Amino acid sequence: MKMYKEFLVRFLRNLENELKLDIYPIKATIESKENFIVYEISNEEIVLSIDNKLLVKEIEISLTIYSKKYQKLRNIKEDLENLLFSIDKKPTDILIAGEDEENGFYYSNMFLTFKF
Repeated sequence: MKMYKEFLVRFLRNLENELKLDIYPIKATIESKENFIVYEISNEEIVLSIDNKLLVKEIEISLTIYSKKYQKLRNIKEDLENLLFSIDKKPTDILIAGEDEENGFYYSNMFLTFKF
């Protein structure tokens, strides 16, 4: 359990530094920003062997990217995709949703699954 939490902290910090964006947990109060990412651990799954030994720990991270400008949203998504393929611990699954608009922001969801 500790290993995946350390990974999550490192992963989010790297995203924040590389993309130069603020990243917030889903329930956070978000200051007015032009571009930012909201994350949520949307699923945690533990696979045990017959004798209750941990075989696999799987987490799914939901990222929602927000931007006031459509082209900037597309650029952030592209940068994020490139970053995902350059990190040591690559996601086993990536699902990228299309773009939409709400409350003056363009946004897009990305779902990442990591196995430990």
